[in-house]
Amino acid sequence: MHLHTLGSSSKGNCCLLTDKNNHTLILDLGIGLRDIKRAIDYDLSRVVGAVVTHRHIDHAKYLAEAARAGITIHTHQDVIDHQPEDVRALLIETNLHQWTLIGGDFEVLPLQAIHDVPCQAFVVRHPEMGKLLFITDSVTLPYQLKGLDHILIEANYSDELLAQAIEEGVTHPAMRPRLLQSHMELSTTIQALKAQDLSRVQEIVLLHLSSGHADPDQFQDAVQRATAIPTYIARTGFHLDLHNPQTTR
Repeated sequence: MHLHTLGSSSKGNCCLLTDKNNHTLILDLGIGLRDIKRAIDYDLSRVVGAVVTHRHIDHAKYLAEAARAGITIHTHQDVIDHQPEDVRALLIETNLHQWTLIGGDFEVLPLQAIHDVPCQAFVVRHPEMGKLLFITDSVTLPYQLKGLDHILIEANYSDELLAQAIEEGVTHPAMRPRLLQSHMELSTTIQALKAQDLSRVQEIVLLHLSSGHADPDQFQDAVQRATAIPTYIARTGFHLDLHNPQTTR
């Protein structure tokens, strides 16, 4: 299984998971179809489906474009309600806490995330990689999960860097209460990770780092030290091969 990050920031979010049969699952549609096509050799038939976490444009701006191009998109009712009328009928509503076969060998389990609009996280299951958690734009991870093999999790900002930016006049003070209600702070990310069963986790990938309130190197080091698990930053163009530890031993 191959992970490819096309974007993971307020400018646009989209990750691709591609198996050995070239079946691709799209995680969020905040990046345009042109870039997605380029990443999969312009062959949309490879895409078995997409999941979308919530309606904000950095995650769902190109949902309608993808749906009209024939991509099957799974998302929740709030996202569906905010799409053009002709697109709504093309979307499949997710069922919270129920596994759904997307296509190929990809299955997804929607979980509740905590954002300032309705939002979901997903556990993705595939024989090539085991189970992968994908959670972004959530103030915390309100679950204790077992059997995860890979974790993609938000670490949007640190209180220290946010306070510094406000003090220096770079960030308006009104930004702080919004972040507290919508995104995961570094220490919360670490606490959430420690609450999980990490015994099988191969790596942690940090998502959606703020351009003004996050230090990628510092965040990577802090999470890796806290969990003793290899940790990466989902920069644009990031690639990583994912393996199923149950089948590669």
